[in-house]
Amino acid sequence: MLLLVGGLITWHWNHDGVTGVHIRSTLAISYLTASMTCAFLMRRYKAVAFGESLAIFIRGAEKLVYISIILVLAWSLNSVTDDLHTADYLASVISDSVSPAYFPMLVFMLGALTSLSTGSSYGTFAILLPIAVPVGLSLDASMYPTIAAVLSGGLMGDHASPISDTTVLASVGADCNHLSHVTTQGAYAVLTGIVTLFAYWLAGIYDTPYVLLAAVLVLILCVWLAMRFFGAEVPLPDELQTEVRQP
Repeated sequence: MLLLVGGLITWHWNHDGVTGVHIRSTLAISYLTASMTCAFLMRRYKAVAFGESLAIFIRGAEKLVYISIILVLAWSLNSVTDDLHTADYLASVISDSVSPAYFPMLVFMLGALTSLSTGSSYGTFAILLPIAVPVGLSLDASMYPTIAAVLSGGLMGDHASPISDTTVLASVGADCNHLSHVTTQGAYAVLTGIVTLFAYWLAGIYDTPYVLLAAVLVLILCVWLAMRFFGAEVPLPDELQTEVRQP
């Protein structure tokens, strides 16, 4: 699959240029070819008939319908937020009375909330960057933390959003309950987000790169404490324990 993706994209790049049609056709050809290769290997080494491989392929395709429904609803929500001029509203929330020291922290919070509600990190970048940079310049806030706050806030909200395409694909790919996946990864995302919020507060007050080092150390300590007091060791199933004990 990877060889076909790289080869076909390179071929299109050298001939007609890479367009959306080329990307979609390349992914479809590569995936179907990889699926047929997998079916051949299963028949060769596991004695799985082609009919059974086709049934497995169809069952996997059925799960994609659930993904498509969630993604269509997420894209619809994103279109609604665009039509409601959410970006203009967020700009009005950040008024000129905000202190420059707290501006990166507020931008991070807005980025996380926007990405959480829309399920799109890139959409959050497109919404907040044209707002945060001009407002930050007018407030004389530091630009590096401000831009970083937009990017990290968008990624944090996207990681915890139940309608994010990456979250949906991760839960379906792991064959686990979607809301359970959102809940479990949300705990890690919220913990990291709180430490990041603290870091942007320090970055707004102290314009020094040592803030990053302090934030990393605090994050390591917080993760260790969380695992120490809230972590639980999950026992392996009996069949896996038997395999582990074997040499």
